[in-house]
Amino acid sequence: PGTVRALALAHERYGKLPWATLFEPAITLAEQGFVISPRLATLLAKDPYLAGDPDARAYFYQADGTPKTAGTRLTNPALARVLRTLASDGPDAFYRGPLAEAMVAKVHAHPTNPGVLSAADLASYQAKLRDGLCFDYRQSEICGFPTPSSGTIALGQIFGMLESRDMAALKPVQGEQGQLAASSEAIHLYSEAARLAFADRNQYVADVVDVPVTGLLDKGYLAQRGHLIGNRSMGVAQP
Repeated sequence: PGTVRALALAHERYGKLPWATLFEPAITLAEQGFVISPRLATLLAKDPYLAGDPDARAYFYQADGTPKTAGTRLTNPALARVLRTLASDGPDAFYRGPLAEAMVAKVHAHPTNPGVLSAADLASYQAKLRDGLCFDYRQSEICGFPTPSSGTIALGQIFGMLESRDMAALKPVQGEQGQLAASSEAIHLYSEAARLAFADRNQYVADVVDVPVTGLLDKGYLAQRGHLIGNRSMGVAQP
């Protein structure tokens, strides 16, 4: 639910086009629709949850409960109406009034997992500007989202653990069909570094805790973690 506020803040500070103009492509797509791809059709046939939601079932499935097939055109006039409201009335229309009331009602009415979202939660929501989180990797500085996001910390740890490795030597190899594919050694090194990074992420990173960002991205600490990567899978990594 924070996306609209975030986009509105970005538009206020950096936007060049009128707010309403930005919605036109999405409105057109919602009204004219798109064709279900073979991949989406396969996913719909396997998904165990969508059919349990009345709105999703009406959108993705036939009246008899079978999923709509590849080649079927899906349109979403309800989404188009929402987007037209936001385009004309601005971001506040998402956080107060009929749209907000409908979202709260939907969350509370879920048959198996009702939530506690309130009208006050939506009405009081504000987008926050945060300083980016940056780390060094060889000659580059890489920046991304800070906490409470966890992605940049994980990337910083992975890069840090692999910094001493000659990754440039592990160039992609030619596959059987002529396509380039990552070498097995490169995949192994990345997978093990990611395994360690996510073990730390699960232990130390959450929304409402004091995350030890400096320690997690410390070069010496990451060098120690990197030494745990051997020639075979470590199995379950420990934080």
